[in-house]
Amino acid sequence: MVGAHPELINVNYVSPRRPFGEADWHHANGIDYNAELDQIMLTARHFGEVWIIDHSTTTEEAASSSGGNSGKGGDLLYRWGNPMAYDAGDVGDKQLFLQHDAQWIEPGLPGEGNILVFNNGQGRPGDDYSSVDEIVPPVDAAGNYALEGDTFGPAAPIWSYSDQPDFYSSYISGAVRMPNGNTLITSGEQGHMFEVTPEGNTVWSYINPVGNEGPMVQGEPVPILFGASGINIVFRAYRYAPDYPGLAGRDLTPGDPIEIVLDADGDGLPDDDEVKRGTDPLLADTDGDGLSDGREVDVHGTDPLLADTDGDGLSDGQEIRVYGTDPLISDSDGDGLSDGQEVDVHGTDPLRADTDGDGFDDGTEVDRGFDPRNPSSSPLGDLNTDGNIDSIDAAIILQYTAGLLSVSPD
Repeated sequence: MVGAHPELINVNYVSPRRPFGEADWHHANGIDYNAELDQIMLTARHFGEVWIIDHSTTTEEAASSSGGNSGKGGDLLYRWGNPMAYDAGDVGDKQLFLQHDAQWIEPGLPGEGNILVFNNGQGRPGDDYSSVDEIVPPVDAAGNYALEGDTFGPAAPIWSYSDQPDFYSSYISGAVRMPNGNTLITSGEQGHMFEVTPEGNTVWSYINPVGNEGPMVQGEPVPILFGASGINIVFRAYRYAPDYPGLAGRDLTPGDPIEIVLDADGDGLPDDDEVKRGTDPLLADTDGDGLSDGREVDVHGTDPLLADTDGDGLSDGQEIRVYGTDPLISDSDGDGLSDGQEVDVHGTDPLRADTDGDGFDDGTEVDRGFDPRNPSSSPLGDLNTDGNIDSIDAAIILQYTAGLLSVSPD
């Protein structure tokens, strides 16, 4: 009978995946409303179908096959995904496999009016894998759906995303279209939410870090609930823009991580990050340079395994805390002497290129045998005997600084 009346539901239909049947015979797991058509869509998981009915009917009309905008009362206006459910095909015609969360793409969004569904894929011919499928229903402006022969079209989705076999959630899950044309997908069994472009490229990805006992520890595997499911399962997710009315007046400043971040040594680096970097998660300052590993990585860009990153003879901690020099530059003032030489050997200021202010940088004075801290011990002091720098003195100084003339400090 149902083969001649696809608008009716066969109450005796048994899914091939559930050959003995069960009380939960259709398992509706999704509902959506189309205000423009005044229609409701249901996701009938165990039938492998999406169903559309007329919302405009009265209770009395819904119990019959007449009335409402469609004139069909409570009959199905449209069904898609499994023609076997109305005796109009075989297993090769089946399109949906224990699907979830079918919905119309909202007006104003790319693909508006089309139907988007998370096709879980359990029992799919060949292999189990999930897909997100977008179909164009055969509907006219009045909300009437046309049969194509003895089945409802389309023959195939207009767009589909899958990353088989890695993308697979056997239950729950959902997908929504976004204003930029991308699709937000929730692979519910893994608590995995990600956004893909129309070409199928992943824009961002996030795994829910909260289980039934609260936040989990960052970096640790998600505990398994049963089968392949983690304790962080998520049915579906939606994305809200900052101007969403429900967020008005809320502080949207990003806060601390949701998950528990373990930092045993209190150095500012999570333990799992330290292990990846090769530092010791039980030692706050692995290289003993006076800076914690976290500050080296996050603030200064120095190597937490190397005490003197620029090799100037001063530890990174000394440079930052004591002398104010740059631990990534070996000669902060550019005078030709490394910061370590200036501090440990010559007693000069590593931030001042000409400590005694005689016009010659400290490196030049040291190279020529002069004291970079004493202005009278300098090429200028040797040459300028009358207290005034005349043209002869200037010429000699220029030759000297160019390395063309050697001047004795005696």
